[in-house]
Amino acid sequence: MLHTIDQTVTVSAELDEVVRWCASAEARRCFPGVGDVTGDGTGLFFEVNIRAPGAAPATVSVNEYLKSSWRGSPGYEFETSQVWTWPNRDTAVSWHRYRFTARPGKTTLDFRWRYILAGLGDAQVLSDARFNRSIEKAAAIYVERLARRIQPVAA
Repeated sequence: MLHTIDQTVTVSAELDEVVRWCASAEARRCFPGVGDVTGDGTGLFFEVNIRAPGAAPATVSVNEYLKSSWRGSPGYEFETSQVWTWPNRDTAVSWHRYRFTARPGKTTLDFRWRYILAGLGDAQVLSDARFNRSIEKAAAIYVERLARRIQPVAA
């Protein structure tokens, strides 16, 4: 089943600065449980230590790739796809859409996280409902941290 989570935040920064920050490897550290993040020019790669109600504790490998991006008036949008791989090789897939709207002296980020847990067995997800609530909380924390920690990134 496809799940969708939406989060919105407005920051006091210019559009291009917010877009560069949200697309950066460093920004992925805002996600709860993320340690080192690497990139090879084609994608971002990181691990997430999952300690969430409804799921067995695990360190999950994430491979994230830019799917599409476009500039519109008055903003910008990009989407990534991710494969989350558990230690036993079970997988989940997700997509993050970042939509940015320029406003005088600030930028609004509309973040959408869509995901499917179908590839996970009962050993990973103990309670779908509890784990889905945990994912909603993780999305809220991620977006709040993105806004709070925004920093300049080289173009």
